[in-house]
Amino acid sequence: MKRRKLSSTNNTGAMADVAFLLLIFFMVVTTFNKDYKLAMTLPPHTDQIIKGPVPKDRIINISINGNNDLMIQENNMVSDPTLEITAGLKPILNSNKKPIILIKMHPDTDYQAYIEILAHIKQAKVEMRYYLSQEILSKKYQDLDNTEKRMIEKRLAFTISEQEMHV
Repeated sequence: MKRRKLSSTNNTGAMADVAFLLLIFFMVVTTFNKDYKLAMTLPPHTDQIIKGPVPKDRIINISINGNNDLMIQENNMVSDPTLEITAGLKPILNSNKKPIILIKMHPDTDYQAYIEILAHIKQAKVEMRYYLSQEILSKKYQDLDNTEKRMIEKRLAFTISEQEMHV
């Protein structure tokens, strides 16, 4: 009796179909993380040049080192950056001066740390709106009419300046 030789090849067509079905399945069900966005309005271009030194009492210094450690106004241990920025803004705004927030970053600073400090600055601005509306108009910010809100926004205007730390 002759024995039949078994074939050692497999039909790979079905395996390819299953692989493509799995690939399509995972492409359909996978969700991608959305990027964190911070809405910012850039100021209009101006040819105005500031002559002379800027008074130090108008500047709030924010420094971020290469380890992403934050220092605000020479205060190294910052637990709440929003609170520190708000505390720095109050005396400047109460003296009717336009504040300048100077962000100094080390070249090794992570972009995420920069985005977080911008978010803290934005939150400090929101808190200062409420503070100024109570201080100047003795009203809650949400109770102000549009003219009063514009007045608060005009008083709250400040400049953000960036500088790279030299190592």
